Amino acid sequence: MLNTHIRAIRQAEAKVLRAVDAAIDRQNNFSILELINARMSRPALSTNTKALDATLAVERACFEAHGEAANGAWVPFNALSRDLQAAGSPLITNKVSTTVEDALRPVSALIGAGATVITGIRAGNLIIPALDSPTDVSATWISGEGANYPQGEPTFRQVTIEPHTLAVEVRYSRRLLKNATADMEDTIRRDILTGIMRELDRVALVGTAANKQPDGLLTRADIPLIHGGDNGAVPTWATLADMEYTVASGNGRIDRGGFLTNPKVARKLRATPRHNDGGADFILGSDRNLLGYPTVISTVVPHDLDKGTSAGVCSAILFGDFSELIVGFWGPAAVDLIVDDKTMAVQQIVRLVARVDVGIAPRHLAAFAVAKDVITG
Repeated sequence: MLNTHIRAIRQAEAKVLRAVDAAIDRQNNFSILELINARMSRPALSTNTKALDATLAVERACFEAHGEAANGAWVPFNALSRDLQAAGSPLITNKVSTTVEDALRPVSALIGAGATVITGIRAGNLIIPALDSPTDVSATWISGEGANYPQGEPTFRQVTIEPHTLAVEVRYSRRLLKNATADMEDTIRRDILTGIMRELDRVALVGTAANKQPDGLLTRADIPLIHGGDNGAVPTWATLADMEYTVASGNGRIDRGGFLTNPKVARKLRATPRHNDGGADFILGSDRNLLGYPTVISTVVPHDLDKGTSAGVCSAILFGDFSELIVGFWGPAAVDLIVDDKTMAVQQIVRLVARVDVGIAPRHLAAFAVAKDVITG
């Protein structure tokens, strides 16, 4: 469950999100292609004034609502994720994501699994208080009327989430940018959004502080680890049950449990019977659930890990309450987009650099369990 501190941050940011979403909704001619074209020293297209004005109005709404200027231009996550339809000229959008999670869930494995997203963080680190124990409830029998009873005081700790700058570069030829169609608009938005979120997912799993990244769940030594064997082992129903037990016994409860793994493991589990009787009751069935929990399958989960003599062939499985994984974005819920048509002008290439300041950390380590020696061959 979200604690009151996180709820307070979200409530403070809700006004900003409402203002930006209202601007997106009003300016239904928003076009990232027009924004890119306007920021080029020599535009590739004739300017669609109405679409450009609408797009700049959304950018101004980000700045005015949050109070922080972009190095390039703010492009809200909700604007990047909108579905498009061709309706003559300019482009007309027809869908607005209601929350940032809605906008990012389809392109992020971790957010799709239920990670908690916080936006609008101001300067400095994000400090989140957490109980040392998953619960602070104690019970006692009182000996008689008026008698004293021992009162336990819950102990708190602080989870510090530091901002890290993630920059994703996407390149397009001027010729391609001249293709002012709904497909091109959609392609640019998806390239930017998926490029950022895929790298964010990767770092959330295998990031290392030595590389100026947040520590990933699979690289931390303090996340409970389930061992399959000295040289790895094929995944079994018992392995998954051990992961569930580890989290349930260590975290005290599982509010929003789920599994996360890669396609190789999923294929193995779909062909592995739950029991050794040769039946067709496979571990991963058509409902895409494991032990009754939703399962997210993504190629960002590594399949080239080592265990003993099994070098570069082991996969990972993660189980946990992913709402305990905090993903925080500094600044408005937007990408800082910089358009550079000079660096590679000779090749007629336009560089788009999308930047976000983001931090990732688990609030409760016991909310997760990982297996890193799963053999799928």
